[in-house]
Amino acid sequence: MKKNIFIGFLAVLLVPTFAFAATFNGASGDLTTVTVSNVTRNPNSTGSWATSVNANAGETVAVQIYYRNTSTTETTPNTKVSFTIPSGTASSQSVSGSVRADNASQVGGTATINLSSSQTLTFVPGSFYWLPDQDTSVSNPITVPPGTQTEGNLFSGGLELGTIPAAPVSRPFQYQGNVIIHLLVGNSGSGNTNVGNPTVTTNSASVSTFDSATLNGYISLNGNSNVNGFFDYSTNNSLSGFIRTSSQNFSGSSASYSQNINGLSPNTTYFYRAVAQGQNGQQVFGNTLSFVTGNGNNNSGISIPIVTTNPANLISGNNNAILNGFLTSTGSIGIATTYFEYGANQLLGSRTPSTSLTGGPFSYPLQNLSPNTTYFFRAVAQNNYGTSQGSILSFATGNGSSVNYVGNFNVVSGGASETFSDSSRVAGSYSAPNNTITSYWFEYGTTQNLGSQTLSLVPSVSGNAGSFSGVLLNLLPSTRYYYRAAGQSNGGEISRGSILSFVTGVAPVYFSQVVNAPIATPVVTSSVVRALTSLSYGIDRDRVSAGETLVYKIGWRNENTIPLRDAFLRVTLPEKVSFAGGDVGVNSADNRTLFYNIGIIGAGKSGSINFRGALDRDLNSGTVLPLRADLNFTDPITSRPATISLDGKVLVENTNGTNITSSTVVVDGT
Repeated sequence: MKKNIFIGFLAVLLVPTFAFAATFNGASGDLTTVTVSNVTRNPNSTGSWATSVNANAGETVAVQIYYRNTSTTETTPNTKVSFTIPSGTASSQSVSGSVRADNASQVGGTATINLSSSQTLTFVPGSFYWLPDQDTSVSNPITVPPGTQTEGNLFSGGLELGTIPAAPVSRPFQYQGNVIIHLLVGNSGSGNTNVGNPTVTTNSASVSTFDSATLNGYISLNGNSNVNGFFDYSTNNSLSGFIRTSSQNFSGSSASYSQNINGLSPNTTYFYRAVAQGQNGQQVFGNTLSFVTGNGNNNSGISIPIVTTNPANLISGNNNAILNGFLTSTGSIGIATTYFEYGANQLLGSRTPSTSLTGGPFSYPLQNLSPNTTYFFRAVAQNNYGTSQGSILSFATGNGSSVNYVGNFNVVSGGASETFSDSSRVAGSYSAPNNTITSYWFEYGTTQNLGSQTLSLVPSVSGNAGSFSGVLLNLLPSTRYYYRAAGQSNGGEISRGSILSFVTGVAPVYFSQVVNAPIATPVVTSSVVRALTSLSYGIDRDRVSAGETLVYKIGWRNENTIPLRDAFLRVTLPEKVSFAGGDVGVNSADNRTLFYNIGIIGAGKSGSINFRGALDRDLNSGTVLPLRADLNFTDPITSRPATISLDGKVLVENTNGTNITSSTVVVDGT
């Protein structure tokens, strides 16, 4: 039985002979000091950090220490971080960490790693990552300890990071940072066994459409009992700033593996490589290959269907199964032939009869399978222009005992909320009297045939009943969308709720939108990057009156040939204007200062957010409402934090204190 461990956070105050001039963490907006994440299951997620995590043998867990000097006047010299990793084996391991400085008391925390059996935790050499000054991804971290220090300082005496500056009042999070290490989960009593590394080969990719492809590779285990395989891909031939796919686990024999990737740019060359991680925690890389996406015309790939493999259902004594797939697009033909390939290894070898579809889910039952056997399968779709294949998934048959999960698991579609012109949150719930939920997703589209599907997610809390939600993005304005919730239980059963609908909002019309009005504050941006990076500003009306609620729009654009990383937007609303909600991801702790984490702004890419501001009713005619927007990012040339800013003003003119006669929107910038 898995142990339940209470997770607490420890703030240790050393008793000094003087008052500490600075402090770490603990202020509004600060993150938790110590958190963990299963990077094997969530290799790219920035939202998977928590105070506890589940892991199995052979998986890798990241431990993160967060720090921020909360003083606006005092630096923190000789800042040090340290980790404490438990020794021995247990089914639940607690890891702790702390940060301190000469003039700041030690602040620490503890997080828990829940293991599937009694196992060890071992530091992976070379897995030190330092992300200073608002760096939020490990795409370009500092990977060598500062100065003459070694990774051993992380566990003995503390690793010195130097002096953390005092943050300006206008940018209090400018110098926050994280230190991350990786721990390998090992089997009880074994630790890292003395085996060689696996080998991995990158194979040619299959380009399905102008915005998706299937990456392919081959892993040789070389004596490893447990190997994780994934892919890295990027638009840069050096693979800098790569995106890593989710991992697939291999044991027993060498095998081919594949991964679908979506959301790609048309007419773009992508570089990729296969990656494998053996049981000793070391990663090995295949050769780097490339592919080119199409331009969206029928002769460049968009005519090929798009298909996804979904988990199988085990039924009737676990020796019968239902294979599941989802046809997202038929291409330009309007109809596609679908079927499944399956077998007792990843070479597959068998094929089901085909069915012609116009889109949506499809299934096929397999009967009289061999007991206690792992089967592999994938969904396939074909039309006159070509064939696309989903990822290879697997399921294991049982020993033939009479177990039937069908009918025990039920998913119900819930209502839509936070609906805007291009997004909406949708909800679902489930009941599982004899098992629990393992994943959920939403299927949606502009017709009741649906046709699109969100990523499959793992619920944060599992049990016999519960609820979940997700956000549908990139929707069309003033359009009715149909959707339903879906999920899978630990018994393999898939359940889908009834189809519901909502209508997206009207696209706002923005007035006085000014593009390319940056102000460097301070001028830390290289001149080339600054000249090609811009902010824009607008509101949804040409008349403004006291008591109204405005819709603001802040846009950004990167005209550089290289991406901007670690980007986030800070917006300060005017006095007498309160935050009244906005797009998903726009957050405010005090109803005046808004934060939005952008992450990476790709070369030639742009984006925007919408949010609402409620004007006080006592505003007088002639009141000027100044708004400030700061775009913070890491300069790709200097590798230093950079900021461009925009100041916008709304002039309110009321007649008799109620009716508006005119308004002016002014954007100041040089």
